[in-house]
Amino acid sequence: MRALLISAIAGALALATAPSPAQSLFDFGLKGGANMDDLATSYDHQAVIGGHAGLFVRVKPPVVPGFQGELLLTSLGSTVTIDGQTADVRTLALQIPVFAILSIGPAELHGGAYYEHYLTKDLATELEVPVEGQVVTLDDLNDSSY
Repeated sequence: MRALLISAIAGALALATAPSPAQSLFDFGLKGGANMDDLATSYDHQAVIGGHAGLFVRVKPPVVPGFQGELLLTSLGSTVTIDGQTADVRTLALQIPVFAILSIGPAELHGGAYYEHYLTKDLATELEVPVEGQVVTLDDLNDSSY
């Protein structure tokens, strides 16, 4: 997975620096930043600050609607409170957002959806936390978000 991500980033950098006559209609490159996404649970929870990094490709909307797709590696989590005890629960997710882009004069309107797969949830299926007689497992977390 690590080698694939490094290869994808190196390929994107190579393509981004290559001159192209169609570059006025297409953008692609690296994307990164901070986020405040959470792992929604049935327990009292608050989002924690995470980050994301990845690649994007965009077809600009000169006259017709445009398109933007991304591949992001995202850290997210929640501060969960159960029976007065608090713990930070974090995971790593692969997100694939897809947007339609409409030009409205100098502004753009983006609308779309994304698919998200939790990577570390699959690796840590043995995690169980007893809280005052109740066992909290990773299965108590939602499997998806949008």
